[in-house]
Amino acid sequence: MLTARAEEIDTLVGLSVGAGDYMTKPFSSRVLVARIRTRLVEQVWGPGWFGDDRIVDIHLGHVRRKLDDDPGAPRYIRTVRGVGYRMGTG
Repeated sequence: MLTARAEEIDTLVGLSVGAGDYMTKPFSSRVLVARIRTRLVEQVWGPGWFGDDRIVDIHLGHVRRKLDDDPGAPRYIRTVRGVGYRMGTG
């Protein structure tokens, strides 16, 4: 949750209604990105995961090879920089 409300009660309410995290304005974009990365790794692999955070990229490289999908001109798996991957031409 990204908000200007900085009181402790606001944080408690935000987290209690399901927010995964609570950040108040003003904020650093670097801190925001770091929090997002920490949350994507925890959500996908779990909090105790230890390993290379590029493992998904490595496995998708294997899938591309099996599909004979050229990374320079992909037909099946497209990389969306800063977001992840998308199947198809969309």
